[in-house]
Amino acid sequence: MPIDRKAILNTYSPKVERWDPASFVSVGNGEFATTVDYTGMQTILPSHPAATPLATMASWGFHSYPDSMVGRYDLLQRKTYQGSKGPVGYMSDAAGQEALFETLRINPHRFNLARFSLFTPALGTTSLIEQISEAQQRLDLFSGTITSTYRLLEDPVTVITAVHPELDQLSVSLASEADLGMLLSFPYPSHQKDGSNWEAEEFHTTNLISVGKNRWKIARIVDQTLYTVEILTNTNAQLSLIGTHQVLIQKTSKTLEINMLFSPNTAEQVHPVDFAQCIQASAAHWQRFWLEGGFVDVTASEDRRAGELQRRILLSQYLLAIQSSGSTPPAETGLTCNSWYGKFHLEM
Repeated sequence: MPIDRKAILNTYSPKVERWDPASFVSVGNGEFATTVDYTGMQTILPSHPAATPLATMASWGFHSYPDSMVGRYDLLQRKTYQGSKGPVGYMSDAAGQEALFETLRINPHRFNLARFSLFTPALGTTSLIEQISEAQQRLDLFSGTITSTYRLLEDPVTVITAVHPELDQLSVSLASEADLGMLLSFPYPSHQKDGSNWEAEEFHTTNLISVGKNRWKIARIVDQTLYTVEILTNTNAQLSLIGTHQVLIQKTSKTLEINMLFSPNTAEQVHPVDFAQCIQASAAHWQRFWLEGGFVDVTASEDRRAGELQRRILLSQYLLAIQSSGSTPPAETGLTCNSWYGKFHLEM
């Protein structure tokens, strides 16, 4: 009897009903991923240092601090160990070379490309936790999309979040009768866990450029790291640079579809596709992933632990696909946040 894979996936697709820093969900394609809270965006940042950060990261998204001596491992003094075939030197001792050892450890580091958050003029950037009710969020494993519904100041809101399977594109649909928008915020890179330094505004630049109907480009210059965010919307949205490193996207109709393609300056020129194409590509990709590959079904087991085992198997497959299946060896925390400064290490 064939396994009803879709039914099992529907049963174990994660659901979130309240803001919880232990219940964030992610979408991605192995090269690019983002993690969101229950608003479908990165609206309410967790304050506890042990919580999972909300970030947007790519396999190419690495940065080095100026004068960081990247790659100069030849300058390190090695500690000698006696092996079976004689002495062997390893870069394992910082004694007497602490500054060099540390700078080579933390550079290069992966960083947060952007934060995208819900914005309402009625509340500005204040916390929305107290203003949100009736939250229902679901990550559909079979289509790779996150649907978040809730009431904000009594107004119904629906947000759909997805990542294109072949492009470093994040697509968000924001539907509400309320006066809402999206705020894109750009930090200076950091080697710390969240990959973000929100205090160093003078060390990077953010430029907003209109490039055509419903199209804009954000050019980012961060030391020697250059990248762009090309934006395509479904309507004539209003974009404006507010502050130094924030772009406000305001909707002019009930539904605003925002498609953001992130690219390093070395990438071949491609452009974002519209929201419907992104959703369609995501659904086709994930259906192939689940239907054509191996699948473990323990739902017929009478063991009381079977359900939890099934959940862990499916979510492990999903997380491996979105976080660790790209062109570079995976980091410990994939494309979620920085552990080991976002670098690969052998346990992974």
